[in-house]
Amino acid sequence: MAAGVVLERTAKSVSFDALLERRYRRARRDGLPFQFVQVGANDGVTHDPIRAFVTSRPVQGLVIEPQPDVFARLAENYRGYPAIRPLNLAVHATLSEVTLHRPDPSLNADHSGIASFDPDRFALTARRTGLGSEQMVSVTVPAKPLMGLLAEESLERLDLLQIDAEGYDFEILETLDLSRCQPEIIRFEHGIYSGSGQRDALRTALLRFFDAGYAVAMERVDAVLWRQESL
Repeated sequence: MAAGVVLERTAKSVSFDALLERRYRRARRDGLPFQFVQVGANDGVTHDPIRAFVTSRPVQGLVIEPQPDVFARLAENYRGYPAIRPLNLAVHATLSEVTLHRPDPSLNADHSGIASFDPDRFALTARRTGLGSEQMVSVTVPAKPLMGLLAEESLERLDLLQIDAEGYDFEILETLDLSRCQPEIIRFEHGIYSGSGQRDALRTALLRFFDAGYAVAMERVDAVLWRQESL
């Protein structure tokens, strides 16, 4: 008899928002600050699934965005939240400097959330935006590995790890050392309905976290994982 993980698609607000609220209340009950890291924060407003939550409660966190012009808007949008710190860098498993391929921001700032390490991802970007290859540009930015960044910031405990890395989400998840840090909630972009061909990577990731005690909920674009014993 075959064994595996059964997935069910669900609406974002039904599962994710409820889990955030439940974890926040548990942390408060235990006298702990709610701590989060958001990889790929964009400008902190546009298509941001956690903006409303983290700006309406006393939480602590890092919002990470590699694109310099987008980061400037991110920093401005979090200016009034001193416990939330913007970082202008990319998260990469091995490199200290990476090149991002993105739509030219001088042509259309609405596509600021579409920037990838993979130049071959342009075909997918073109389908989503209608842009041609001549409207793409590249930018080189500093990078750090996830676990190194958590160590630098003394983040041994996370209530939320939110990832939107335009096709690099699984590589970031692979570097998460669960023996050192087990975020209570993890949300990442799986991309399997976008034509990115990452079903095997998704299956591998979900089985790893399922074995570590996480439950799974599938959204149309993202997957949500949470530690069952604490939630």
